[in-house]
Amino acid sequence: MKPTIFLAALILISSMSYAGCPPKGDQVTYGTSNVWIGYVSGGSNFNRYKGYVTEGVASSPDFDENFGGTKVNYSTNGCAVLTDTFSVRYKLTQSFVDGDYTFTVGGDDGYRLSLDGGSTYVINKWNDQGYTTTTYTAILTGTYNMVLDYYENGGANRVSFAISGGTVLPVTLTGFQGEFKSNHQVELSWKTMMERDIDHYEMERSADGLNFKQIGSISSKMTISTNDYQLLYNYTDQDPLPGTSYYRIKVIGKDNYTNQSPIVQMSNNQIQGIKIYPTLVQNNTVFVETNKTLRDARMEFFDLSGKKLSETNWESLSGRQNCPVSRSNRLPAGTYLARLTAKGQTIKNQLMIVQNN
Repeated sequence: MKPTIFLAALILISSMSYAGCPPKGDQVTYGTSNVWIGYVSGGSNFNRYKGYVTEGVASSPDFDENFGGTKVNYSTNGCAVLTDTFSVRYKLTQSFVDGDYTFTVGGDDGYRLSLDGGSTYVINKWNDQGYTTTTYTAILTGTYNMVLDYYENGGANRVSFAISGGTVLPVTLTGFQGEFKSNHQVELSWKTMMERDIDHYEMERSADGLNFKQIGSISSKMTISTNDYQLLYNYTDQDPLPGTSYYRIKVIGKDNYTNQSPIVQMSNNQIQGIKIYPTLVQNNTVFVETNKTLRDARMEFFDLSGKKLSETNWESLSGRQNCPVSRSNRLPAGTYLARLTAKGQTIKNQLMIVQNN
C-alpha cells in the first residue's frame, strides 16, 4: 500500500471512530463560579478522552453524581462512555476568604483531591473500593486550582464532593501533643497564637477515635492586659484509659464559635504484661493474666460469626483468673475470639482454637 493511501485510510478510520460524537474540550481549562468542568475518559486511568461534563451550580460547588450502575452510556458533550470502566478529572478554580474549610470527598471506586492543580493530593483514596468518604480540613486564603480525580473499575459508580466552613479563625492552635508521665498520667499541651474572643478550651477523649467525651475544661488565658503573641496550655488526664486513647481540643469562642484540634493518639503502657492462654483450648477454660490492675474488666468470647458465647466481669482484675469459653460445655471444634476490655476500652484480642471437647 502506498504511504499516501495508508495515511488516508488512517484518517478515515479515525474520523469514523468519532463519527457523530467528536470529543470536545481541551482537558486544561478550569471551571469557575462554583461550576466544575469534568473531563471524561474511557479506561480507569484517563486512557481515551471522550468529552466533558459540568458539576455544581453557581451557588455551590457541591455535587453527588451516581452514574447509574454498570453497562450504562454516560453522556458528555462529545462521546458517551460506558460506565463499566471510566475515569473523570474535574477541575475548578476557587477563591477562599481567610478561614477554616472542610472538604468531604466520596467515591466508588478511586478518588483523590488536589488543591494545587494536581501536584499533590490532600485526599488520596486511589484504589478499588465500595463507596466511602474522606474529609480534609485546612486553613485557606486566596485562589486555588482544585482537581478532583475519579475512576470506576466495575460495579457501582458514584462520586461526591462537599465543602463546609469558611469562618474566620479567632485563634491558631499549634503544637498539640500528649505525653505519658512516670505516674501513668497523660499530660496534654498546646500553644495558641494571636488569640481573640476565645472563652475556653474543652479536652475530649475517645476510646475508638470516633466517639469523644469531655474530660476537662480550661479558660482562655487571654485578658485585656495580656499582650502575649503566644500562650501555652496544658492539662493532665489523671486516670487515662487502658490501651489506646485519642485526644482532641475543642475551641469555644465567646460568640459560640467552635473549632477542633487534630487528634492525638496515645498508647497506655499499662497494658503490657497481659496474657490470655492457652490458645489451644481443650476444657472450655482459658486464663487471663495481668501484672496491672484493670478496673471494670470484661472477658468476652465470640465465634467467627460474631455470636457471643460467654461473658465474665470483674470490678477489679489482677493476677490470674480463669474464664469459661462457652456457657455450654458442648463447644464445637473451631476458631474463636477472646476479647478483654477495661472501662469499655479493648485491651487485647486473642484468637483461640478449640481442638475437641
